[in-house]
Amino acid sequence: MAQLDIRVLGRKATEDRVASYVDSFLARAAASPRTEVRKKFLLLSTPRTGSNWLAHELRSEGELGHPYEWFSPVYITSVLGRLGRPFDRGHYIDLVLRGSTTPNGVFGLKAQLDQVLRMDREQHFDLLELGFDAVIWLERRDVVAQAYSYVRSLKSNVFSRYTEQERKVEELGNPHMVVETSAVLNAAAQLTQWREIFETRFRSGTGLCLSYEDIMAHGIDSTVSRLRQLLGLPPARRSSSTRDYEKQARPEDAQRIAEIHTYLAGAGPVPV
Repeated sequence: MAQLDIRVLGRKATEDRVASYVDSFLARAAASPRTEVRKKFLLLSTPRTGSNWLAHELRSEGELGHPYEWFSPVYITSVLGRLGRPFDRGHYIDLVLRGSTTPNGVFGLKAQLDQVLRMDREQHFDLLELGFDAVIWLERRDVVAQAYSYVRSLKSNVFSRYTEQERKVEELGNPHMVVETSAVLNAAAQLTQWREIFETRFRSGTGLCLSYEDIMAHGIDSTVSRLRQLLGLPPARRSSSTRDYEKQARPEDAQRIAEIHTYLAGAGPVPV
C-alpha cells in the first residue's frame, strides 16, 4: 500500500479518536455550571515521550482534571465542527475550563510544545496566560530513539495505539515503512530545537521535570503519585494503572536506532 494511503488512513484514525473525546468533553462542559477551579496544571512535552499514556492515567484518577490536547489543531477543528461556529478565544477557553475540570476543582491540560508556539504565533495567545499552578515537563533523554519514533508516526499519521482503527493502520504500514537515517537526524534537530526553546522560555516556570526513561524504569503508578503530591493531593493512587504501555516500535527498530547511535559516535557507517 502506498505511503500516501497509509497517511490518509492514519489521519482518519486520529480524527476519529479525537472525535470520540469531543463527545464526552462537550457533555461535561454542558452538564453543570463551571466548577470552581482550585488548581491548574499543564502537562507539556514534545512528541513521542509517552505523554498520551501518562495523560490517560491522570484522567483515570477522577481528580486530576481531564488533560487532553484541546489546543491542538485537530482537536480545535473537531470541537468547532461539532459546535458549528468559528474559533473565539474567550468562548473556547471557557469551554476548555468547564470540560477539563474534575469535581474537586483540578483543571488539567495537555499540550505539545509546538502547539503552544503555534497558538502564540497564529492566535497571539500565550497558553501560559491561563495561569497554571504547575507545569510538568515530559522529555525523552534518548533523542535519537525519540526522533526515530517521531519519523515513524509522521509517516503513518498514527500517534497512539489506543483504538483498533489505529492499530490496524499501523499493521498495514509497518511492512512497507522505511525510516531513513537522514529523516531521523532531521527530526532529532527539530526535537533539539524545541528542547532549547523549553530551556530558555519555559524551564524557570516548570514545577516538575519527568523523562520517558524514568517512567519506564519506575512505573506509571510512581509517576502519578508524584503528580498527585505536586497538586496537593494524597500520593496514593485511587486506582492502579488502567492500561499497559503499548510501544509502537517494531522489533527491528531497536537495531536501527543502535546503528544510528554508532554512526553519530563516529564508530560505524551511515545506516541505510
